[in-house]
Amino acid sequence: GALLRMAINNMTQGVVLIDASERVLVCNDRYVDMYRMSREIVKPGCMLRDLIKNRIATGSLNIDPEKYRTEILDVVRLGRDMSRIVETPDGRAVAVVNRSIDGGRFWIGTHDDITERIVAERKGAALLEQERRRVEIESEIGSFRESAQQVLRDVSESTVALKSIAVALASSSGATSEHTASA
Repeated sequence: GALLRMAINNMTQGVVLIDASERVLVCNDRYVDMYRMSREIVKPGCMLRDLIKNRIATGSLNIDPEKYRTEILDVVRLGRDMSRIVETPDGRAVAVVNRSIDGGRFWIGTHDDITERIVAERKGAALLEQERRRVEIESEIGSFRESAQQVLRDVSESTVALKSIAVALASSSGATSEHTASA
């Protein structure tokens, strides 16, 4: 018993085991601490209603208590799992899974604080987006450079062509002047 209790209390997830009469059979320290609940209220033997009311009182749950209770009980009675990510009022994200056990005679709730993982995923996504934009901008800059270099080549070629035309005109004009003067 003591070894199992020690193992359960040192899990990274919050765990609560409730029976069909809505009585808490097991809840670990992580579960109570995660939601800053009262150890005087939330402990083996307490009722689901009292647990929900304590979560509301501590600000970790913002929902109608009867609606939440009914939602859980309906899922358990159907033998289904209920999974969701809940944002706590203090900005944490908790992955909650309620799973029916033994045909609905019990259910276990696991609560995993995934705030750090979500922050890391968002940061990774933001970095990927930054990298995508950087590559796109560098590509645009490369295209602009090529266009600018082409314009400079065209201007240079045009300048050479204009000089050639000017020289030809000047020599043609000089030849015409000499031709006119000799006539």
